[in-house]
Amino acid sequence: MSVWSSAKTRERITHILRLALDSPVFRRRLHFDSKRALTEVGLAGPSPPEHGLVARRELVDVFFDDSALYMPALSRPADRLPLAVRLLVYGVKPLVLIHGIAEQLAGVLRWAECHGLHGIFAPYEFDVSDEPGKGAFHDLARCPRASRGDDPSAMRALLLARDDSTLILGYLATLWDWDDYLGMLLGYPECCVKAFVERWPLARRHHTGDVAALLAECEGIGPHPWPLNVFGRYFGFEIIAHFPCRFDCGASLRNSYSVLRALKLAEPNTLAAIEHALRGVVVYTPTTGVCLLPAAKQVERARRKTWQFDPTRIHATVPDGSLASALRREARVGWTADEVVVGDLHVAGHVIDLSAAASGSSHSQPSLAVPAPQPAVH
Repeated sequence: MSVWSSAKTRERITHILRLALDSPVFRRRLHFDSKRALTEVGLAGPSPPEHGLVARRELVDVFFDDSALYMPALSRPADRLPLAVRLLVYGVKPLVLIHGIAEQLAGVLRWAECHGLHGIFAPYEFDVSDEPGKGAFHDLARCPRASRGDDPSAMRALLLARDDSTLILGYLATLWDWDDYLGMLLGYPECCVKAFVERWPLARRHHTGDVAALLAECEGIGPHPWPLNVFGRYFGFEIIAHFPCRFDCGASLRNSYSVLRALKLAEPNTLAAIEHALRGVVVYTPTTGVCLLPAAKQVERARRKTWQFDPTRIHATVPDGSLASALRREARVGWTADEVVVGDLHVAGHVIDLSAAASGSSHSQPSLAVPAPQPAVH
């Protein structure tokens, strides 16, 4: 994106924010006739939720200059891009929201600008919470505050899109906490967006913001389709970026098929590595960590579901913890009545079998409108 394009994006957002501050007519229309209000300011996107969109004046208290929006002082393009950005390039995703250290995200933005994508930083920076059992992964943000764009070590969020309109809608959604609309902009299924909004307060209150914990509790052992294995995100492996409402959600499976086909065309080695990690069994515990057990196989045991696996292939959020150590020692895990059993270790948690094939992901499905195969972007 050129300097001129960046300035144009900033001007369009400025115009909308001034309307939100100065025009009760615009705020009322945005709430009661959201689609019309967005169309009148030149924004095209998915239909807003039925309850409308609220532009709260008190939240328009952010820094709004080039430093806050683009961090131009950090000018070195990234050497390697997150998978979500590569999927945006391949035409699979309409909008990408990624979190991380500002300096690293600025490198991704510099790359995007050089390759014709539109990008902007979300208005806030934040601290990450201490969440034992998740390794280096964090679900919760603490102390959100308006970012000046002058701290390269700050935790921030970056929005990237293929068009200016989607990007601006994403910025407004992060500014005004339009969580359900942001999910729609990101291309998530409507049923899953609704489920996330309903589950989030419970996940935040009881599971340090981890909606995956609720899936582990409610969805049963399986086997479930491996592309919906959202527990791999702790280790950097994922096909879908959202939480499915259920492990048999047809819309989530269709979402995953698009990613699978794009990766099969453009990055077959990446696809093989992701499937290698995700297709198997997950051991989820709230206190001793989460483990992926690739290619685990169920074996017959009286009164208890039991799986065997290769102990050298375990991924663990707490590699030296009691759970991971016991799994490596026993090479077998059982589950009964909400309790994970590994040898003499008994711990509250769940075992979820995510080894089922991604049925329907073959090229017999409708073709994906993606660019011709291109080399992986690193």
